[in-house]
Amino acid sequence: MAYVIDMSLIHLPGAMIYLIPWYDPTANSYLVDQGSTLATVRIGFGQSVLGLWSFVVGFIFLSPITIAIFRRKQLDAQTYLPHPKLPINYLRVSLFINLIIFPFARNLPSFNAFFNMSWYLIIVSISLLIWQSYVRGRKDLILRWMQISGVFLPVLTVVSHGYLGFGVRAFMSICMFYLTVFRIRKSTYVKLLFVAYLGLSLFVSYMYQRDAIRAEMWTESKKTVRTIQAVSKILTEFQFFNPMKNEHLEAIDGRLNQNVLVGRAVIYLKEKNQPFANGETIRDAFLAVIPRIIWRDKPMKAGSGNLMSTYTGQSFAEGTSVGAGQVIEFYINFGTWGVVIGFLCFGALIGLLDQMAVFNLKQGNWQRFAFWFLPGMAMMQSGGALAEIVMSSAAGTLFIWTLNKTLFSKYVSRQKRDEGLVRTTYDKSA
Repeated sequence: MAYVIDMSLIHLPGAMIYLIPWYDPTANSYLVDQGSTLATVRIGFGQSVLGLWSFVVGFIFLSPITIAIFRRKQLDAQTYLPHPKLPINYLRVSLFINLIIFPFARNLPSFNAFFNMSWYLIIVSISLLIWQSYVRGRKDLILRWMQISGVFLPVLTVVSHGYLGFGVRAFMSICMFYLTVFRIRKSTYVKLLFVAYLGLSLFVSYMYQRDAIRAEMWTESKKTVRTIQAVSKILTEFQFFNPMKNEHLEAIDGRLNQNVLVGRAVIYLKEKNQPFANGETIRDAFLAVIPRIIWRDKPMKAGSGNLMSTYTGQSFAEGTSVGAGQVIEFYINFGTWGVVIGFLCFGALIGLLDQMAVFNLKQGNWQRFAFWFLPGMAMMQSGGALAEIVMSSAAGTLFIWTLNKTLFSKYVSRQKRDEGLVRTTYDKSA
């Protein structure tokens, strides 16, 4: 569900605004330059819907095959008694790495991707804290963790990185975890609609201040106080989303409409008779797993604008990082069939990670849950290139395995040898 919503965010709003009769994209020169037209959006949206449904089919019908293979090694269905301090210590370590170590090591080869995994560990830790509170019957703590993640995570990513999307995606993933634990009531749907509207309003307000925030953050002489002042304007000059304002719709069209790039690729490959990539970018995605600290001259660069220029005919500024997204990347390799087959396989893979995480969570093996869950969270990048996803997932697997074997080796879940074994030394620390 987290991936479906993440993918919908960059395809559905951008398509829906073209149904509004008074919306005029030609009033914005940037949108004109990138080719935002109804025809282009319609073509791109069609491919996106096809990819999304293929993902769902792959998740439902293909993932059980892969899950059965992995579960054969755990047929004993052994239950475990998890260490109660593991979730909160996961959170402490993730915050320490993200806030203290990462700012100094972010430019080191390969370590950038490795330390980025601390961000996904925050999602894992809060999800485990919610589950732990649920098992203990502490609904007050569940609500507190949801409130903290809803406010803290977006603010943290804007202040530390200048990006709102990272924090929103993290909170969305935690929300999906929450909704799978608790039965959804009718009132919940109303709350979700209200949250969605607030999120859209936050996005619009952020877009008005984005350039000022990044100007302060990305300068060599950046000042923390001035950065915070720039971020605070999102709230002091907050604007509720108004579909009657063309500039609000333009903000959505410019950042939440991946259909334009997809449509341009489809049109360009047909009209210019441009050859397909024939799996080249998929091959590069797997080569991307090789760390740059080993292969310093590695040719591929995730998110490069050169790829989009080649297959859309659109020019991008030198050094610009363009999020391709899985729809366009599967299409430029093998056409429409590439979108179908690519998302079928991707749905099966996400399904494997998802259900193996659930399996270990229910068993009480929280370290194994994190081992499957964190790489899955790293794959929640529907607007990113395949190379970015593969690199993030591989780095996430190595990251969580290393932590579990070193810092958290003493927090291993213990097997329950019989039904009567309920209390252990863990209860004292609890």
